[in-house]
Amino acid sequence: MQHQHTMEHAVHFTAAGKQLIGVSHTAINGTANIAVLILVGGPQTRVGSHRQFVLLSRYLAQNGYSSMRFDYAGMGDSDGVDADFMNVSDDIEQAIHTLKQHSGGAKVVIWGLCDAASSALIFARKKTCDDLAGMILLNPWVRSEQGEAKAIIKHYYLNRLKDRAFWAKVLSLKFDIKSSVQSLTGNLLKMSGKKTDPQSRNEIKTTDENYIGHMLDGLKTFDKPIMLIISGDDLTASEFLDLTESSNDWKGVVEQKVSQRLTIAAANHTFSSQQWRHEVEAASLAWLQGLNSLQ
Repeated sequence: MQHQHTMEHAVHFTAAGKQLIGVSHTAINGTANIAVLILVGGPQTRVGSHRQFVLLSRYLAQNGYSSMRFDYAGMGDSDGVDADFMNVSDDIEQAIHTLKQHSGGAKVVIWGLCDAASSALIFARKKTCDDLAGMILLNPWVRSEQGEAKAIIKHYYLNRLKDRAFWAKVLSLKFDIKSSVQSLTGNLLKMSGKKTDPQSRNEIKTTDENYIGHMLDGLKTFDKPIMLIISGDDLTASEFLDLTESSNDWKGVVEQKVSQRLTIAAANHTFSSQQWRHEVEAASLAWLQGLNSLQ
């Protein structure tokens, strides 16, 4: 399929013995030295929520940057059983090589939202990143029982105390005090739960218990520029911000490694409105242009 200034075509490649399917968006007459690999958050296909990845790919290609989006093993049109975001580094590695072949770009930037951002950092821990020029990470997923409980208390219960509608319900006796107290108590207990010690760096398989530590290891290891985009109205983003504020390890590394940071105050998790989506597209493009000038 051909759009003005772009060419789209299906691609297939093999990772760990499975055939994976993607779509390459080639910028016609593009002069950029870098291409963009759009990773999918799960469980999801290469189209993305509200066709976000399709629209992003076309926007980038129309502005001179080739890209590729693909289905992980077991998702969409790709072979295999359902992949989980913690163990897709082989898929990402082969996708990078495939994108370089199709785009002619010397380097690749990974773009990832939610647990795709988590996958990117885990990839940086497990694989060499010589082919990468940087990463654009949006609302990284760092969900843990303690972290979720803390975010709910901080960003839901405390905000409700400032909400006039909440107090109107209380005064009109329509507020379910019993269930709210039970919910708050449960979250406080989760928040105070014992934290798991980080797994050894020699651990090969990434699991629910160690993936946040593996993300941190990847962030420490990765030595290329990183752009961070955060939604202002999103529990996942709030959990990530809480982690980076409460953990000295995370706070120091984020301050050191993130070269540019953007917060879209009213945006939800997937930037679902046209305005929010365009802000993400324009910011990603501007950052890529700056990065490309350094290559």
